[in-house]
Amino acid sequence: MKHEECSSLFHTHIRGGDYTRCVECDSTWKPFAEKPPIGLRPEHIWIDARVDEIRQAIARYIETGRPIPHEWLDELARRT
Repeated sequence: MKHEECSSLFHTHIRGGDYTRCVECDSTWKPFAEKPPIGLRPEHIWIDARVDEIRQAIARYIETGRPIPHEWLDELARRT
């Protein structure tokens, strides 16, 4: 009998090793793999975001007439 066809309203599942077994219908199946933890954004994505942030900051400084820090210009030149 397939587990989906099992008539029991409440299923008792026993996990052992790589498989799970239903006590009522004696079906076994491999459970879904657990999701991996969140990793890193790809480098090109965070670099593109950083370039946008630098450009936006430069535009804000230009609007207010403030001098643009040289570090920003150097980083922008390196990343573009």
